[in-house]
Amino acid sequence: MMFHGTRNEGSVMGMKTVLIVDKSTAMRQLLSFALKDAGYWVVSAASREDAVDTLDGTKIEMVISGLNENKEEMAFIREVRSKAEYRLTPIVILTADSRERRSHRATKIGASAFIMKPFTPKQLVDVVRQFSRSSF
Repeated sequence: MMFHGTRNEGSVMGMKTVLIVDKSTAMRQLLSFALKDAGYWVVSAASREDAVDTLDGTKIEMVISGLNENKEEMAFIREVRSKAEYRLTPIVILTADSRERRSHRATKIGASAFIMKPFTPKQLVDVVRQFSRSSF
């Protein structure tokens, strides 16, 4: 799990906190840099388990998940949604899988949006900002 500063520091600065979940260190860094540059506080996790642990101790306003295994990602979405304080938290899925069936199933259990890979940092920030204005 990687934290950028302390959680209290982010709260004092009034920044919205985004949890990034991805097994790839390079992807977590790319996402983190783009979001930090846009003014978001970033917490990242390399696994579903670390991400769930983070949810238990940190106030998160949005989750961005790049977990590639379908079953693992579905389980993670269910775990997030099972926590009362995260039932309405936006969950954005990063995916290279364009199959409509998968996205329909993920949306049905609680995914809020999808970003198709490859994407630019600007596209990522635009999606996060859309949710910032409407829900967090």
